[in-house]
Amino acid sequence: MSVRVLTFLAIAAMAGCDGKFGAEGDSASIAIGDSGVNSDLDSDADTDADTDADADADNTDDDGDGWTENEDDCDDDDPDVNPGADEVCNSIDDNCDGRIDEDFPTSMWYEDYDEDGFGDPDVDEASCDQPEGYVANDLDCDDLDDDVYPGADEDTDDGEDSNCDGYDTSFEECSQDAVEAAMDDWVDGWTYSVSDYDCGTFLYGCLVEDQWMYVDVVDSEVSPTEDPLTFDVVISAQLDVVGYVETSGLIGENNCDMDASGIDVVYTGTLSLDIESDGEVDPNPNITGTLLDTPSMFVDFTDTPGGEGCDLEILDLLASFAGFDLTGFVDDAAAEAVDDLADDIEDEIEWQYEWGGHCPGE
Repeated sequence: MSVRVLTFLAIAAMAGCDGKFGAEGDSASIAIGDSGVNSDLDSDADTDADTDADADADNTDDDGDGWTENEDDCDDDDPDVNPGADEVCNSIDDNCDGRIDEDFPTSMWYEDYDEDGFGDPDVDEASCDQPEGYVANDLDCDDLDDDVYPGADEDTDDGEDSNCDGYDTSFEECSQDAVEAAMDDWVDGWTYSVSDYDCGTFLYGCLVEDQWMYVDVVDSEVSPTEDPLTFDVVISAQLDVVGYVETSGLIGENNCDMDASGIDVVYTGTLSLDIESDGEVDPNPNITGTLLDTPSMFVDFTDTPGGEGCDLEILDLLASFAGFDLTGFVDDAAAEAVDDLADDIEDEIEWQYEWGGHCPGE
């Protein structure tokens, strides 16, 4: 028997005596099949490594739209955003092509910080859709003050251009005062001389002389336009026109006093202001009169004292059956008188600015 075999038998005999290796009292025995520390470390390490390596977040369709991040989904939390989506106007890259709202026409929008309906010209954004807090106009001259905007009430000389017209003056207010003064203090109740009017034809002679027009102003209004120095003017009035009519020829000799009363007329136009370098206001009114009634429907003809008599109304009635109008000249004469009055109104308005003291700088 070899020495190697004897040694093995000796070791086996010792193991059979106490069932364990090591010194007496040593409890650090190893059970058969127990992998110990090495088994724990291998199990944990393998499990962690496999889990981390196998779970690929970029290859997961989180929003269920059929596209993953690996497939170029640029927002996998929004099912409406993916490479196959249609681009819509919403300030989002819907189809993940790196562009936002392409092919949609854009407009410029302006921030309305003070929420007065007017935008700040210095804060803008181009977009196909209106951004929140933005408006389409850039007319606000102070977007931090909601009392300052185009159309706001202007307090003259308060140090604030409240209505954003570039001036610390209410030109609308002083222009209203100037027009009202021109109409109420000068035009209203005045008697205007009207030029003679030739109403004859090749069949008979006709002349309107000594015409006078009385004006009753009903209302006058000045309103702003987009131009802060231009205003719309509307003046309502009633006119009375009187005169003397003399005819001859085919319709005979007639000497008539003419009276057309209560004729409605409206004067409309614009009032533009030029501000000189010294602050003086230079007005430029442009007024046109329009008859709202037919004066010949309101006219009365009576005998002129000491004349040949007046049969115009009867003659006009008879002539109307033959298609003639003998008193239509009253409409033409009144129209000329209305035009003349428009010129006088313009003159009176200019006078009020120059001498009336209704606007600053005078």
